[in-house]
Amino acid sequence: MKDCSNNIRTAYLNKLNGFITYNGQNVPVYGNNSFKTPPKNYVVIEEINESAQNTNQSFTSNVDVNIDIFSEQYMTQDNSVVDNIANQILTLLIPTTGIQDIGDSDFQIFAMSRTGSRYLSIYNEQNFIIRKIITINNLVNQK
Repeated sequence: MKDCSNNIRTAYLNKLNGFITYNGQNVPVYGNNSFKTPPKNYVVIEEINESAQNTNQSFTSNVDVNIDIFSEQYMTQDNSVVDNIANQILTLLIPTTGIQDIGDSDFQIFAMSRTGSRYLSIYNEQNFIIRKIITINNLVNQK
């Protein structure tokens, strides 16, 4: 059995990074928190939680991926920015009701559904940092 966390992170980065925009600006996607000064809008692939559902014939995992969307806003709190970015992410990962393999040579990775969504806001003097965390459930089969 192989660990699939890094493969999932890489598949998500390949599927999302460079394909999300807001107001004509690229919204970068990071595989972990960046030490660089981030732009006003960005996305981080956060927690990846695996639970094995192996059988005698296959190595299968049920994997939840938390995607954290950030938007820094001056003197306003507008959730529509993170909602717009979340819509783009969901459209890229789950474009239809039929599941699609976004995996690699080691794993089949099927983004099945969004199982959670929540807002978190941070206020710092005149700036708001609006966050939306969405959880995507994945079925992962080792090849």
